Amino acid sequence: MPTQVKARNAFVEKLCALMDGAGTTQQTLADKIGTTRQTISQYMNGDIEPKMRAFAAIAEYFGVSCDYLLGLSTNECRTEDEKDNLIGNLREANAKLNDLVNRIHAMTRNKE
Repeated sequence: MPTQVKARNAFVEKLCALMDGAGTTQQTLADKIGTTRQTISQYMNGDIEPKMRAFAAIAEYFGVSCDYLLGLSTNECRTEDEKDNLIGNLREANAKLNDLVNRIHAMTRNKE
């Protein structure tokens, strides 16, 4: 079985188990991560995969690592190092994105 299919099946299994264990409804999760109940249903059925932002939001909501959701780790909890690393990566990505946006704005101003 290809790795992508294994990860997808693991995600569906982990998501359903986390929701059942926490007593979380599709609507509650949808509200918390900013999507629709129908989208959560599609995740749970394996019809679609969440985009990165939604995937990270699901992991954050349940307090688990992304590796755990993908079935790459049996450890549910993030370590402090993982959290610090994730925060650092997000800050770096945000700075790069802001820089890119500023460059695009400068380019469009120069063309006017």
